[in-house]
Parts: sequence; structure tokens; C-alpha cells
Amino acid sequence: MSQHKPVELRVDSNEQQHDILTMLYRIAQEHGDTSFSWENLEREVESKAGLPKGSLNEKLHQLEAPLVASKRVYDKVLVAERKKDSSFDEMVDSIPMIKSLHSQLTQPSNNLDTTYAQARVVKEAMGKHFKDRWGDAAIIPELKDRADAERKIEDKYFGKKNEIKDIFRCTLKFSSFKEVFEGWTFHIFEIQLHLNAILVAKEEVHDLYNTIRVTIPTIMAGLTVEKSNQIKEHILGRLRNSMTDGIIDILFEKSGGVFLFARLLEEKLKQEALNNPGSKLDFVHLEAQPEGLHGIYSENMDRIFAEIASNIFRINCFVFISLMCAAQEPLTQRMVEEIMGKDAFRQVKEKLSLLFPAG
Repeated sequence: MSQHKPVELRVDSNEQQHDILTMLYRIAQEHGDTSFSWENLEREVESKAGLPKGSLNEKLHQLEAPLVASKRVYDKVLVAERKKDSSFDEMVDSIPMIKSLHSQLTQPSNNLDTTYAQARVVKEAMGKHFKDRWGDAAIIPELKDRADAERKIEDKYFGKKNEIKDIFRCTLKFSSFKEVFEGWTFHIFEIQLHLNAILVAKEEVHDLYNTIRVTIPTIMAGLTVEKSNQIKEHILGRLRNSMTDGIIDILFEKSGGVFLFARLLEEKLKQEALNNPGSKLDFVHLEAQPEGLHGIYSENMDRIFAEIASNIFRINCFVFISLMCAAQEPLTQRMVEEIMGKDAFRQVKEKLSLLFPAG
């Protein structure tokens, strides 16, 4: 049996990645609180900034007016696109979710001089390719200003130089979403694919977002400039994306890229929903979810064995777990029944079914 080696199923391919993201999307939709809440955002920011709970109560509400105004601008564009092309929503839904763990999206070097040298090479090669392929629709700007890059590294990436991703960036602009849909398949690094109407909208809401940027530091009074800027970037990131995306981001990081984590988490949340009908995952509950596969097994082991009063039942559980851990290949139910006895196996199977599903 030496050929049987333990394997941890991580998300290493686009297909596997799509599977786990699809499951996390389902979890977010079924069990997450996807309605935007200033209260949830305030609790999240307090946690990120290490502020006392409740210290931001109703303080972020002053960002609502410019946020709503900017949303109206983008909503007009979406309404117009849906009228222009009835397949708009179908195309959007068919684009697979592609995310990577933050730890995987890093530059090969932690030296900013090296990263800029690499970016110049990429700009020359890829810029020419984009111009040849899309002509005037390809906008190839100069490399990101060095001072801006260093500021972003400090504010958004906590000083980690290899995490900046947009020293070289380009924009591909299209007059219809169908062209955007066809163009995204060429996306091999950070490229922005925009509708012309969205680019116009971005200019229109620029002042609104500047209002938000200026207001946030006044709310964060008392924090260092560095910490205030980091919180500002976090809030802006949350405001730009849907709550569903926020839930998926948090859970994807917690999963460590392991598909089994998502499946076990889904089963856990289903059971919690049965016990507490109507309950939803808000930020507090999201943060309380275990970290990684080890965390989810540890949490459930602690819960299961705390509920077991019978020493005989506890011993049977340990026997069952020992069998699973020692087995060099999958065990059939019949094999386990013969080792443990039918009654003992039935009781243990019912109690440990979440962690050790029996087929």
C-alpha cells in the first residue's frame, strides 16, 4: 500500500478554483448577510483597526450621500446596457469567478527596483501586442509613479513590496459589453477591460470618491497616518464591491485553497441554520469561522466530544477516527461494521458524519 500517500486537495487549477468559488458563492447566497449594512462595515473596520467595539457607531453613515450618488451614475450605465443587449446578464453570469489567495498573487521579487525593471520589459512587449490586437481601444499609460507605488505598498499592502500588482497596467475600452466579454479571455495579468460608458461614469464619480477619501481620515481621528490610510483603502475596497464578494473573499482566505474546507463549512452552516432558522453570516460570524481545514476539524472535534457523555461511546468514536487515520485506502462501511460492530458504527457514523462522510 506504499503507493497510497495523503493528499491535501488544494485549488491549483482554474477548474478546481472555479469549483470552490462556486461553492463559496452558494454559501454566501444561502447563509450570508448580503445586504449592505453600515453597522457591519463599522464592526469590520473596528476589528481591522483594533478600535473598541462601538467606537465607530453611525460615524461611517456620513459617507452614504456620495456613495449613493456614485451608485446612481453606474446604475444608469447598466440600465442602458441591458436595453441595448438583452444577453447582458447572461454574459455576466457566464464569466467564471477567478480569484487567488493573496499569498499567491505576488511579484517574483521583493525588490522594487527589480519589479520596475520587469514591468518595463512587460510594458514594451505586451503594450505592442495590445496595440496590434486592439488598436486605439488599448490605452497603455506610463508605469505607475514610483512615489504612488511606494505609498500604495505602505497603505494597502502593509509594506510588502512584492504584493503590488499594477506598476504596469493598461485599459482596453469597448463600446459594447459583448466586446468586453470576448476580450476578457485574453486577461493574463492586471488589465482593466472597460465599457466606454463606464470610463465616462468613472470621471463623473471621481469627485464623489474624493469626498469619501477626504472624509474617512477625519472619522479615523486619533490613528496614525499609516493606519488611517490602510483603513481608508479597506473601506473603499468594501464600498466598491458587493457584499457577496466580501463574504467570498473572507471565506476563500480562510479555506487556504482547500476544497474540503468549503464542503465541511457548508454542512456546518446548514446544521446551524436548522438549529437557528433565519440566522445569517454577518461580519462578526464570518470572522468567528475557523481558519483552514485544521481549524474546522478542531472546532467540530471539540464540540462533538463535549457533547458525548458515555465513555463507551467516546471510546468507539476514537476507534472509528483511528481507523480512518490509519487506513491506507478508503474503507467500505461493511469493513468498518465488521471491525466495530453494526450498532457501534451506526451511532458513531451519525455523530461524526460531518467530518467523516460515509458514502
